Amino acid sequence: MLLAVNLFAQSVPKQNSPKLPSIAERWKRDSIKLQLYVNINPEQIAGIKNTFVAFYNSLDETLQKGPANPPLKEDIDNMIKTRNESLKTILNENQFDRFETFEHEFMPPPPGPGDKRARPSQL
Repeated sequence: MLLAVNLFAQSVPKQNSPKLPSIAERWKRDSIKLQLYVNINPEQIAGIKNTFVAFYNSLDETLQKGPANPPLKEDIDNMIKTRNESLKTILNENQFDRFETFEHEFMPPPPGPGDKRARPSQL
């Protein structure tokens, strides 16, 4: 009986942080959405890509701490604010207004059930 309990305990997977898609996959997804929702110009793509890649990198760095050290809501909100301030310098007013309308489409996935990680205030 002790052996059965030991085997069962070993087969229960540990809950790790969810695996995020690669930066290339996220940029591909988000760039399509930006083209559709915001109507970006080809001249704006490089600056927007740099902004989003910096956002992905800081998000990944924060989330790598794992479920034992969930990111603070303020940290996520600051990353979003930094991204948005950078986008304001690239997009015109109409484009940025459209981005804000669809901003929830560009957010990281919300925590799953029972996940205690922070949620951005915009969700």
